[in-house]
Amino acid sequence: MIGTYKICLCCDESFMDMTTNRNQKYCSKRCRDNTYYHNNKDKVRAISRACKYKATFGITQEDYDNFVEAQGNKCAICAKEETTLANNGKIKRLSVDHCHITGEVRGLLCYHCNLVLGHARDNPEILESCIKYLQKPSNL
Repeated sequence: MIGTYKICLCCDESFMDMTTNRNQKYCSKRCRDNTYYHNNKDKVRAISRACKYKATFGITQEDYDNFVEAQGNKCAICAKEETTLANNGKIKRLSVDHCHITGEVRGLLCYHCNLVLGHARDNPEILESCIKYLQKPSNL
């Protein structure tokens, strides 16, 4: 069997199509997958996000959506909608907050409130010290 030369639809490199029905469109699995990703970004991201929720927090996409609805699409701490932009220019989704000891999901937080808890290492004493610090008059 002799193959035919074709041009990859992804990278424009020539390749030998050795398939029996001559319908190969990409030079490699990587090019095929890359093309699929770019043509189906939202679908791939949704599946990836659902897998992350399940693996990391033990919740489904439906559970996440129920949290969003219960919280009115607002942060559980500051009660504001998320406004931080992701790298793709879209507004980030609320972050899943969970206890790092028990793994129990506590709620959804905006990017900034999630950072505050993270930097305080989920330690209430540190957060109380922060409040006292902010409430005392300046010594300057």
